[in-house]
Amino acid sequence: MRHVKQKELDLSTPNHALTNRAFVLGLLCVAFTSLLAPASLLIYRSSLLACDYFPLGAILPFFFIVAGVNVALKFVGRHYALTPRELTLIFMMALISTTIPTFGLVCYMLSVSSSPYYYASPENRFDEYIFPNLKSWAVVPDINNTVKWFFEGIPKGEAIPWGPWIVPVLWWVSIALMAFFMCFFLVVILRKQWMENENIAYPLTEIPLTMVEGSDDQSLLPRFMRSRIFWSGFAIPFCILLWNLANRIWPTFPSISLNRRQPVGTVTVDFLMKFPVIGFTYFVNTGAAFSIWFFWVLGLFQAHIFARLGISTFVGEPYCEGHPPIVFQEWGAFIAMVAMAVFMARGHVLKVFKKAFFGGISLDDSKELTSYRTAVWGFLICFVLLTIGLCITGLKLYMALIFVLCVLIIYIGITKIVIECGIVNLRSPMLPQVFMVNALGTSQIGMQGLTALASNYTWFSDIKSVFMPAAAHSERIRHVQGIGRREVLIALFSSMALAIGLSIWFIIYSGYQKGAYNWNTWIFQYGAYGPYDQMVRKFRDVKFAKPQWTLLLWTVSGAVIYVLLNIMRYRFTWWPLHPVGMTVNATFGVMWNAFSVFLGWACKAAILKIGGAPLYQKCRPFFIGLILGHFVGVSIAFLVDVFYFGPGGGAMWHGW
Repeated sequence: MRHVKQKELDLSTPNHALTNRAFVLGLLCVAFTSLLAPASLLIYRSSLLACDYFPLGAILPFFFIVAGVNVALKFVGRHYALTPRELTLIFMMALISTTIPTFGLVCYMLSVSSSPYYYASPENRFDEYIFPNLKSWAVVPDINNTVKWFFEGIPKGEAIPWGPWIVPVLWWVSIALMAFFMCFFLVVILRKQWMENENIAYPLTEIPLTMVEGSDDQSLLPRFMRSRIFWSGFAIPFCILLWNLANRIWPTFPSISLNRRQPVGTVTVDFLMKFPVIGFTYFVNTGAAFSIWFFWVLGLFQAHIFARLGISTFVGEPYCEGHPPIVFQEWGAFIAMVAMAVFMARGHVLKVFKKAFFGGISLDDSKELTSYRTAVWGFLICFVLLTIGLCITGLKLYMALIFVLCVLIIYIGITKIVIECGIVNLRSPMLPQVFMVNALGTSQIGMQGLTALASNYTWFSDIKSVFMPAAAHSERIRHVQGIGRREVLIALFSSMALAIGLSIWFIIYSGYQKGAYNWNTWIFQYGAYGPYDQMVRKFRDVKFAKPQWTLLLWTVSGAVIYVLLNIMRYRFTWWPLHPVGMTVNATFGVMWNAFSVFLGWACKAAILKIGGAPLYQKCRPFFIGLILGHFVGVSIAFLVDVFYFGPGGGAMWHGW
């Protein structure tokens, strides 16, 4: 609450966040993530630096700047210290950049656009079904072994053929930027509704905001590091991780196992103790945290019942986990959640559009990143351009509109869940491509449309890290610190440009050096050609020729149940259950983290019960320590993977 109270005071004072040193440090953080995130994922097979909504690739360099660089500057002279505004601007630049190099855009863009010709075979029949419908400018042609050498390594003495990559890369970057800017303008439109009207907590932003407190005062260490409670929390995951690192180096050394997979009836339950998740959950509303683990348990029970009834066939879809009825039920609840969020915001959104089109509305937009007129027109232009782009790739107009609407639902829904519940490992229960095949049927979409849907996995596939939640978090931090919008716009767009350019160059260059296939990763193997393979299989399977009405009924049932639960929540003060957990209870990230969410919820509930708000505030540093202790320990393990075990020998200490 103190950050919210600080907001109005800060916004009225001069701001000097975009100093030369802050900008340079921010760009160094961007370069760190853009190069090391794909290197760790693809080459060293180590921890994932950019795979969630509070990524290691953002918090790690930020922590070392706060606890290392800034301490050194203060040692030289207190007046050299970085201010809280400078530090938070650096964090925003790092956070935005993590949405680009790996799961957010570049890895899948390069793998999916280069895969059809390399992975074509008589068995998958790409030459019969895919090649006639591919747009030549949307895929990398295998001219002069361009694709073959990328996947297998370039012969010595040969020059890297950059030319054939230019057109497809520019095309898909343009499509992705339309989606990014659409999200950016949505954040501007919805910021006031979410922060002021609904008073959403943005729990993940509490960590960087706490870390910058007292960064420019007379003490050498930042305020959070002066607490013994912080160091006690820091020591637990840090020491356990170093202990297990010793076991990895010397296998005879005993290890400490905190994870267990336990078969329960017909389902398997993951009991995973993830210290960062426990720490994040401490800052989440107890009702929302309870909902996450309660619906996880309910989903396991539902899957068990379906298995007993014989209706539990696993969904063979990339990035859509779970049993078909549960997945589509989640999707219905997800759609209902977004619809109700838009309905609740209708008054504010209508005022924003009226101000944009007609003016004269007494709605202040001086504190937003852009004016409401710019945001509304920018959103509409990006929406239209993205729809046109999808039509050019081979979708009919109404299909392109359905696709873009699904994208908007997923972006808004994920952002709403992340800023309200603080879930860091999250995927949508559904992808537009999967929903459209099941809702329309392959006979209506046609092979050209199916090929277009497959090719759009380049920019919308494994939704582990997307732009909109990072933009929403950055906007909340900006308002708390009172940073000017011009400074933020320059910093964020510079970060995006550098991250896109560096990561594209690094991945293409590294592919030609070692061979992308030799990385032995999902992204550059089945994750690359799987979308095309899935579409061919479905087109040839008569089962998918018509809409899957049973699954669509499950979608409707999920929406209806969510609406009823939400009505109960708002109509009756005694109703204890927040329905948000129903939207993602069977997704992979939630299944992995739900037990840790339960532990974090139990800790917070007990602390509030015993000591109320004063004890809750006193214990905050302990849970921040749990988060940072894990991240610092992972950084040491990553260095060991790089310099001791070498390429291909790493272990995923962090990620999912």
